[in-house]
Amino acid sequence: MVAAEPAATPEPAATPEPRPVPTPELSPEQPSLLFAAVLFAGEGRSRVVEVTILFESATAADEYAVRHGWGDYAVGVIRFPLPPRSCRVRWVA
Repeated sequence: MVAAEPAATPEPAATPEPRPVPTPELSPEQPSLLFAAVLFAGEGRSRVVEVTILFESATAADEYAVRHGWGDYAVGVIRFPLPPRSCRVRWVA
């Protein structure tokens, strides 16, 4: 009589490696954001007096406006519409 082989122990299922979740600011699908501060004047913001651009955060743009005594202003994201083939912009100071 031949001895039976011991039953094979099933291998544990491989647990997938946790994948990092990018923060929205650094998501590969979203380009780096730049911000601007816009100073308004006139009744109901009818006139733009000054636009100051290229802040790396909304906080930096806001701090600029406060530091310069701006009363009626807004901070927003700026975008440069580029052709689809343009993948980099070279900034020259």
